[in-house]
Amino acid sequence: MRLNTPHNLHFYLSLMRDARDAIVQGRYDGWRKAWLGGGILPKS
Repeated sequence: MRLNTPHNLHFYLSLMRDARDAIVQGRYDGWRKAWLGGGILPKS
């Protein structure tokens, strides 16, 4: 279980960074739909 912690933190930090970028660029709605549809993963 301990090995998952860094992975999970990286995943959520990347996810939030990508969401913030989408908000700033005015494309959050499309990003959200793609994310929820499984079309994109957070950038590493």
